[in-house]
Amino acid sequence: MPSRNFKGMDLERKASNYYSTLGWSTQQRWHFRDGREIDVYGTKLDYLTGKSYLLVECKNTARVSRADVEYFAKKVLNFAQSLTRASPFGGSPAIYAVIVHSGDVSAELESWAAGLDPPIQFRFMD
Repeated sequence: MPSRNFKGMDLERKASNYYSTLGWSTQQRWHFRDGREIDVYGTKLDYLTGKSYLLVECKNTARVSRADVEYFAKKVLNFAQSLTRASPFGGSPAIYAVIVHSGDVSAELESWAAGLDPPIQFRFMD
């Protein structure tokens, strides 16, 4: 029987491959300067709108919890703030934050996460 960690890494690989097919340049296990990690990091360049960023957290659990979303939301917010500080032009580039999951997500949690800035989306993959 495969270990839980192996299944989690398999979900990261699937997520990375999926977003690559949508035109994102992806990288698994991307690290922030402060040591935190994003499971899948992606970039996409559009000549009209500029550079977009993709941050994916993979959850291979029976149910995604609010604590899981809050922890990911902090990573996303820190990333967004670092981009704004680094840009001499100000403004905010597009950031797509997604939790790829293999378990359940409550409708309440999805609704709450959609109201965050940037919003967090959910995608089921098994």
